[in-house]
Amino acid sequence: MVSGPLKSPHPDIIVSPSSTAPVEASHELPLVTISVTCRNGGLSVFSFFESLLHQSYPARKIQVCALNLNSTDDTHARLIEMKTLLEGSLGGFEIFQAPDNQSGRAQNQALRAAAGDFVLAASVETCLAKNALESVVRSALTSSANIAAWEFKQVSPSAAGAMLPSEMETSWANAYCLLYRRSTLAVVGGFGTAGGADGLEMELAYRLRDSGYRLVYCPSATFCRVVGKGVGAPSWRAAAPSLFYDIFMRLRYGSLLQRLSIPVSAMAFLRWSARGSRGKTSRRGVIARLMRNGPRFVLSRKKSSRVFPICGWNLDIFSSMIQRLGQARVLGSRHALVSIVVRTKKGRAGFLRECLCSLANQTYPNIEVIVVEDGQTGFAHDVLPRTASDGAGRVHYIQNPCGGPSETGNAGLERARGDFIAVLDDDNLLFPSHVARLMELLEEDRTLAGAYSKCCQVETEILSHDPFVYSEGRRKHLAHRSYSKPLLWADDFIPVTSMIFRRSCYEQYGGFDVKLKAAEAWDLWLRYSLDARFAYVKRATSICRASADALGRRKWQEALEENRRLVRDKQESYKARLPVTESLELPSAVI
Repeated sequence: MVSGPLKSPHPDIIVSPSSTAPVEASHELPLVTISVTCRNGGLSVFSFFESLLHQSYPARKIQVCALNLNSTDDTHARLIEMKTLLEGSLGGFEIFQAPDNQSGRAQNQALRAAAGDFVLAASVETCLAKNALESVVRSALTSSANIAAWEFKQVSPSAAGAMLPSEMETSWANAYCLLYRRSTLAVVGGFGTAGGADGLEMELAYRLRDSGYRLVYCPSATFCRVVGKGVGAPSWRAAAPSLFYDIFMRLRYGSLLQRLSIPVSAMAFLRWSARGSRGKTSRRGVIARLMRNGPRFVLSRKKSSRVFPICGWNLDIFSSMIQRLGQARVLGSRHALVSIVVRTKKGRAGFLRECLCSLANQTYPNIEVIVVEDGQTGFAHDVLPRTASDGAGRVHYIQNPCGGPSETGNAGLERARGDFIAVLDDDNLLFPSHVARLMELLEEDRTLAGAYSKCCQVETEILSHDPFVYSEGRRKHLAHRSYSKPLLWADDFIPVTSMIFRRSCYEQYGGFDVKLKAAEAWDLWLRYSLDARFAYVKRATSICRASADALGRRKWQEALEENRRLVRDKQESYKARLPVTESLELPSAVI
């Protein structure tokens, strides 16, 4: 597994390793305890244990602790059936009964019964890939002692816990499948015992980080979530536990500004809860719980000076909520191939390594990566083998004669085989859910030419190329406006990093204009928008870097404006292809 950059003692300086420690096959695999949570999951019991039996991990080294949380269906009977069938094959099988609102106590009961050094907390709605357990345990065995948890990669559109895309380290993790180091859970007191199941993993992850431990993402260990029939429409009751925890985490770990925003968030929560079937009763229950538990979280403020990523309603809570309400992809659904072209050149190995690492972390399962070098030095050969073998999918390498970003991009476009295409520069990074989120829109609406999302631009100063060390400065959002054709024709506001487009657009309108040395993506979007539109995801799912040097930024801006003028000169010829009424609207756009 490729590890991302490691934080140096200075919070704004990031050191990116030039190599990764190999996982040694000689490690003896230890006993692992699987704590599987079941709440009305009778339909999923068989599929979960079937995936467990097909693991490459030795069955005798798997101990199962099944937690039945007040299920009203046949979950308990099915668990007993599984115990009867498998008890002789596994390293142990115990069933624990617990009320739904005492899931934390049930998890801690499983921890006390655990005989292994590692505990896998999983939902019964998951199906593990054949080598998932072995992969994550081998990763854990070669990790440093300050890593407390390893998050599995979900093979469907979902958000990993908030994380830096060039790093494996996460802020908190996906509740469906997570491996813990048991000794670290003992240090922090195990799972929280207040409230229901939703949000417990987030609260535990924050406590682990507050105690100096790290959580990391393990994309080589994959799983799918299987959704049963009869899942109802979204309701505030299903999401309430996670949203309560979001408020409680602000009280314990948030900055002053984050805590001051609680009344606004609470009012939004109250308005939403009022849509419940019991109206005022629902609101009284919300207020009562906030008043009952709020003081406890205020009095247990964080110990460390770490900054915790709380911004608006937590993205990952809503992702988890939506999946619990039945909108997750079903195991076995087809995913179209997405080709990602990465433009690079000599002297940028550090950036390229981080970019490919972020691609390896994508939750979307069907990706090919095409690395195109502007020049023919072959420097990327030292980067690709280590990164490509760690889950980035199919990786192709092209050496293109020096010609600039447009020619380099076109070489990749010609090689791309996917129905959908993205183009990146080597200093771009994608958050794990970037491709999945955009593809969800593109697969739902076949009339779209492409989809884009907000991009975070970060001023970056390179301190050293070997080892790769840099500092990060100011940030600002790009592509933060919803799509309209007049807006696009008036302003170059969608960076190439943000977009995934259909291959058919490239086949119809061609690739980048080789005369352009900058703003080439704007010219491309103008042509692709002639008879189609783009969809917008209002969330930052990518990062692009800008020079922290004022002189360097000024020179780049001058070159950008010069090329934008060239693009504007071409707009009249593009307008000639549009209906007269539509072309007359475009010049009136004012930014």
